[in-house]
Amino acid sequence: MSKGYFTLAEAARLSGISAKDLVAAGTKLRDQVGTKSRPRTPKAKRSKPAPAPETDVFTGIVRSELGLECVKELKFAPDRRWRFDYAIPEYKIALEVEGGTYKRREYIAADGMIVTTTGGRHNSSRGFLGDMEKYNTATVLGWRILRTIPDKLLSGETLDMIRDVISNNYGKS
Repeated sequence: MSKGYFTLAEAARLSGISAKDLVAAGTKLRDQVGTKSRPRTPKAKRSKPAPAPETDVFTGIVRSELGLECVKELKFAPDRRWRFDYAIPEYKIALEVEGGTYKRREYIAADGMIVTTTGGRHNSSRGFLGDMEKYNTATVLGWRILRTIPDKLLSGETLDMIRDVISNNYGKS
């Protein structure tokens, strides 16, 4: 591991996924979380997103490095459609990947002024309040929520956070 991050070769070896597929998955993840601006599709033409694969690079790394089963897109509240980006149900640890952290948009307001906004859904007032409700409900249900950004997801820092939660709360490593 160099500088706290896995190299492409290391990630491929640990996850059992080819380097070519890892690059494709990384590009897809980047596009999904909005680190690059892309044109919005009108709501009427949006189709349902494809179901998330049960395993990906991160779940493979957690399995190989920590020996834990990591679930992608886990629905945790029976009466809501909320899902965790990643979860380790055995320890009730959730990992949320907060996208749109650095997104910037410019538009022309009705009065002709150029307005610049930053952030994605998580940084809008509605999205922020929705996330608060989701995280608070999860906490009441006994989950520990860790938050990261896409750039840090495959880093040693994220794995260290998970290790710390487990060792501080369960005396395991």
